[in-house]
Amino acid sequence: FVYYSGAAITLVAGLSHLEGRTVVCWADGKDVGTYVVTGGSITLAVAATNIGVGLTYRARYRSVKGKYLTKHKKIDRVGVLLLDTHYQGLKYGQSFDYLDPLPLVEDGLVTPIDTVWADYDNDNLPFNGMFDTNARLCLEANAPKPCTVSACIITSTTHDK
Repeated sequence: FVYYSGAAITLVAGLSHLEGRTVVCWADGKDVGTYVVTGGSITLAVAATNIGVGLTYRARYRSVKGKYLTKHKKIDRVGVLLLDTHYQGLKYGQSFDYLDPLPLVEDGLVTPIDTVWADYDNDNLPFNGMFDTNARLCLEANAPKPCTVSACIITSTTHDK
């Protein structure tokens, strides 16, 4: 990736190592989309003073099976402590095929689209899990939306097969 901080610019150069690649861009605290690097640079639609440009990536986490190996388990709720996280920066679920975003409404208010929480503490995220002997928590974050998971707590219910 390349990071720039200084006077407002629209032309971001120094990207020759990414020539022809599609990159993501974060500028002045906002996701400003994807660009194809041409001639070692990209041109932003609006000038910015703090810019990060790089390849997209996906970070995934899948919890271990758990101690109740012979019982059916259902994840009921998830608690997370997040740092410097975009409100769409984390998705969670029982499978990577079916992930939910963080709530779009917090304390009765719709979360503004460019919100990045310095810290986010929610110990009551609803979880659409089902009873399974292999119930696990899956977390996924994708660039350019920042996400740092500091802690995670799983609340589950078990029963015999």
